[in-house]
Amino acid sequence: MRSCTCWGRGVGNLAKLAVAMRHLERAERGKSPYGDKRSAVGKVRWHKPGIPIIILWQKHGTPRIRACRNLVLKIEKRTPMKKFYLLDHSLIDVGGHHYEYAMQILQAAEAAGYAVVLGCHKNFTDRQSLPKSWNVACLFRHSTYNRHARHLDRQTGQAGNSERGRGLTLPAIFQRTIVQPLANLGYRRGYARISAWYQRCCQQLFTRYPLAEGDVVFLPTMSGFDLHCLAEYLQSNPATQLVDWHLQFHFNFLEGRDPDYSRQEPRRAHMAQVFSQALQKITSHRLHFYSTTQPMTAQFQRMGVADFQWLPYPTNEAFRTETAVSSRPRETTLRLVCPGHVRQEKGRQQLADFFADSYEKYFQNGRMQLQLQLDLRRFLQCLPNRIVRQIRADRQRSPDKGPVVPVQHPLDKDQYVQLIRDTNIGLLLYDSKTYYARCSGILVEMLTAGVPVIVPAGCWLSEQIAEVNYQHLDRCRDDLQPLAGVLSGGKTGPREAPEEKQKNALSIPARGQSVAQTISLPRPAQSLLLSFGWQQPALTGTYVRFEVEQFDAQKNRLDRFSHIEGQRAGSRPVRTRISLRPRTTTLKVTWSNAYHTGPIALVNLEYSVPRKAGSSIPSGAVGLTLADRSQIQPALEEMLEHYEHYRRGAREYSRQWSQRHAPQRTLEILEQQAAQVSNRTGSTREQAA
Repeated sequence: MRSCTCWGRGVGNLAKLAVAMRHLERAERGKSPYGDKRSAVGKVRWHKPGIPIIILWQKHGTPRIRACRNLVLKIEKRTPMKKFYLLDHSLIDVGGHHYEYAMQILQAAEAAGYAVVLGCHKNFTDRQSLPKSWNVACLFRHSTYNRHARHLDRQTGQAGNSERGRGLTLPAIFQRTIVQPLANLGYRRGYARISAWYQRCCQQLFTRYPLAEGDVVFLPTMSGFDLHCLAEYLQSNPATQLVDWHLQFHFNFLEGRDPDYSRQEPRRAHMAQVFSQALQKITSHRLHFYSTTQPMTAQFQRMGVADFQWLPYPTNEAFRTETAVSSRPRETTLRLVCPGHVRQEKGRQQLADFFADSYEKYFQNGRMQLQLQLDLRRFLQCLPNRIVRQIRADRQRSPDKGPVVPVQHPLDKDQYVQLIRDTNIGLLLYDSKTYYARCSGILVEMLTAGVPVIVPAGCWLSEQIAEVNYQHLDRCRDDLQPLAGVLSGGKTGPREAPEEKQKNALSIPARGQSVAQTISLPRPAQSLLLSFGWQQPALTGTYVRFEVEQFDAQKNRLDRFSHIEGQRAGSRPVRTRISLRPRTTTLKVTWSNAYHTGPIALVNLEYSVPRKAGSSIPSGAVGLTLADRSQIQPALEEMLEHYEHYRRGAREYSRQWSQRHAPQRTLEILEQQAAQVSNRTGSTREQAA
């Protein structure tokens, strides 16, 4: 007697086989039981004697299974697909980077063969914007930006460390003894309420879509408070030990740059305690920790409670364009775009000041057009009345062709992609201290699209374009001639700078003092290349500032410009291009620590000029950095002069950049981390056995 194995999820359809017993002999002979030529879904396949056959016919568009009378039917279930869960309780509406991040990761997971499960905020109602094959649960009541989460993550434990009896006025005593305890009581009650809701939502989600061995759970936006809520749920549900939990932290908990961290030990200790208390409850779970930038990864590593890894920020491949750079006439209006919600920390006021100062030079004559995702009325309130009247008159004549065009925020997916791809120059006036370790999804998208950018120096944004700019200047170095006779010394502030033992070495003393150098130009030049090696300190986050003053033969100052540069990987030379005025004969370069007071030691200092008179080199390859906001106009002049060079360089760089930030690459890292833990766990079990 032969046997037949049929796959299915249940016995409901297979039970109907009994009504077709009279057709079985015909089916066994490989003929259609209906006596016609209807197409078969699967053919009759005979194996070796005793091996089963499977016959699948199609009638009226519905697959039917027929088997022979002398066959024994075995019903088995297919191995279910592995599920990829993405839980983002801050995903509230369509648009924005929470939505875009989830779309990219989940599309990559579905392409890799996972069944997708998305858990988001209860206010997310636009289910039609998501693929129908996705399982979506809109459950969570709070986001990671609630005030209780911010309060817990920013506590420092310093409340009782102030000296007694000093400066304790009546308002301060009232604040400490009554106001603050009542506020803490309210926050503790808020913690308990939000945590209970979080656990309830997770329970509903995983009851609806149960966890199974091999599933992956990814939480892309976490905080210390979110970790506490998650730990409470994981502790209450033993089934959560079957899967790998990937937790990504998007925001820094220490302020400033690396040299500032030593003064924030109470805050570091507090966050370490927050993490330790949560992790002690779930020691048997497989947890993986990530952050969105390398500086933030190093910051979380300082807690010493978990191993953090950098996870590339995934971007939509639709941003990438392969079209060639066309020769653009100089009369064409270039689109200067500030995408994303222009908050105060993203330079809203500085943007208005720059627009007002350069309105006649760039925007009134049609050389450039400013596009920004900001309410136009709020932007116009920061401008002079004369400019406001002209802008309103231009918008009445042509709303889309005026000097400033507001863009809706948020845009849908296709409109936002088109906005980035149509950008000629991206202007990101972010606060460099706030974004020293923080990732900017807009910068990632612009570099993917091959858009030249202008960003602040001394932060994560400038570091993303620093190396490709250095490589461009490395190639330009072969056509330059080093200058001789650089003089060190001069009075700089409270003390006189010491004479250097080596002419190509420079030491910047501590306590905020500076060192000046005087450079004589043997002949007129349009640009000068400054190169140096970084010797000390080795601590990242330290930047050097050098202010360049240009003088003519009569010692009249022609220009004054500041540059900020950090360290370069591999101890390779740091290079900066300095633009020179036509009548410049002497330069005075004043060196100092850009943001701190620690000493800095530089080596292999070199000044070079082009060998051919009148030749000029661009300052970068894909973008420019700003030491302060007053340098926006010179940076725009530089890009307008060499626009095709920057556009071409940005598009070439986008190839390797988009590969590094492809969603598939992000998914691979998650899977690799889970595989490594599984291998270690399996080896441990074998050794124990």
